[in-house]
Amino acid sequence: MAAAASRSAAHRHQAAAAQAMANLTLADEYADILASEVTVDVPRLRELARRYGVPHAYRGDVWRFLLGVVPADRSHELSTARARQAAYDALASAAAMSPLALDVAKRVRGDVSRYLRRAAPRLAVLQAALDSDAVAAATAAAAASAAAVTLTSPISPPANQSSSSPGSQTPSSNGGSGGGGMMAAAPGPTPAAAADAVRGVMERVLLTYAAAHAVHGAEYAPTWAAVVAPFAAAMHTERDAYFAFEAWMARLDDQFALRPLQYVTSDLMVRVRSVAPDVYNFLDEEEVDARDWLPAWLASALASAWPLDAVLRLWDVYIAGGVPQQQSGGSTSPTDSSPAANNEAAGGGLELHPWVCLAALLQLKEQMEDLEASEIVALLRRVPVQASDVDNLVNVANNLWLEQSHQARESAEYSNGNGNGGGNGSGAAYSEYGEQRRTPRTPRKVTAR
Repeated sequence: MAAAASRSAAHRHQAAAAQAMANLTLADEYADILASEVTVDVPRLRELARRYGVPHAYRGDVWRFLLGVVPADRSHELSTARARQAAYDALASAAAMSPLALDVAKRVRGDVSRYLRRAAPRLAVLQAALDSDAVAAATAAAAASAAAVTLTSPISPPANQSSSSPGSQTPSSNGGSGGGGMMAAAPGPTPAAAADAVRGVMERVLLTYAAAHAVHGAEYAPTWAAVVAPFAAAMHTERDAYFAFEAWMARLDDQFALRPLQYVTSDLMVRVRSVAPDVYNFLDEEEVDARDWLPAWLASALASAWPLDAVLRLWDVYIAGGVPQQQSGGSTSPTDSSPAANNEAAGGGLELHPWVCLAALLQLKEQMEDLEASEIVALLRRVPVQASDVDNLVNVANNLWLEQSHQARESAEYSNGNGNGGGNGSGAAYSEYGEQRRTPRTPRKVTAR
C-alpha cells in the first residue's frame, strides 16, 4: 500500500511539474509574440487564446489586439495611443456633463457596487497575477479623480492616464507582470483602496459609453456592470478598458441585430426541449420561466451569472473567435479532442454562445433537482462554475452544435429530396414557447384556513 501511495504521489508531482512547464512555455510564447517591434502576429494570438486561454498577466494586451483596439502594425504605436487617450478624455468629459449623466449615474453606482460585492471572493486569484505598480497607479488616479469631483459631475472624470510608454505593456522578463489590470492587489494599497479604484474605472467607463451611444439608441442595462468588469480587470489603462468594452458591446449587439433577444431566448428553450427533454420538463413542472434568467445569460455572455475568473477564460475563446463562420459542407468531426479544435471546426466566437448556455444548463441538472422553484432561479442567476470547468463546457457546446448542424443538413437534404421546403422548424421557436408560457395553468387548490 505504501508503495502504491508513493507511486501515486510521484505521478501527481510529475503531472504538476508538466503543467507548470506547459504554463511557462505558453507564457513565453505570448511574451515572444507581444515583444515584436514591427507587427504583432494576431492570428497566432487568436490560435493560442482559443486553444489554451491567456495567462492573466498577458490578457489585457492580447484582448486589445484581438478586439481591434490597437492595430497589429506598431509603426505608429505612440501616436495612436495618444490619439486614443485624447478621444477617451473628450468622451468622458462630455459624458460627465451630459443630461443623461444625472439619470444614469445613480443606477451605474448601484449596479457596480452590487457586482463588486459578489465578485470580491473571486478577485484574489486575479490580484496575485497582476502588477502592483498598475494598482498603485489606478488607486492614485481614483484618489485624484475623487478630489476633483464637482456638483455638476455625478461620476468623477478620469485622471490623466498618460504613461511613459502608452503602447503595449507586456510582462517583464524577470517574472514580474506588466499586464496589470486595475483590480490587482498590492502591498501598498489596501483592498478597500483597490476596490475603490476599480469601482471608479467601471463607473466612468459605463457612464461614458451610455452617453456616447445614447444617440444610437443604446439604453443602459444592469448587466453592463458585469460586462465591463473583465475589461477593468485585464486592461492596463482606463482608456483601453473603455475601447475594449465598446468593441465587445458591438459584438454582443450584433448577435441580436437580426433576431431580438426574446426570440433567441425562446429558440434556445426549444433546443433544450429537443436535446434534454427531461430538463425542459423539469423546469416546466417547477414553473421556472426561462425569461427570469436566460436573457441575462445571453445578453451578458454569462458575465452576469458566472464568477469573474470563469468569465475571463470563456471570453478568451469568444474574443479569439472573431467573426464566426460555420462550415458549409464536408465532415465536421474534429480530429483533435481539445476544446479549441472543436471550436475551430464549429466556427467559434459568439455564435457558440447559445450552445455554451445550453451546456451550462445541462451541467446544473443534478443540482436543480433538489431545489424549489425560487432556489432554482437563484442558482441560475449565480452559477457556481469554476474556471477549470470552462474547457469541458466549450467541448460539450461544440459537440452539441456540430450534432445539430449535422441533423439540420440531413433534414434539409431529405426535404429537398421530397420537394419540400428546407428548414428545421426553429423559426417558430418564439411563438411556440411564448404561447406555451402565456397559457395559464390550472390554479392549484388552496385549503382555506
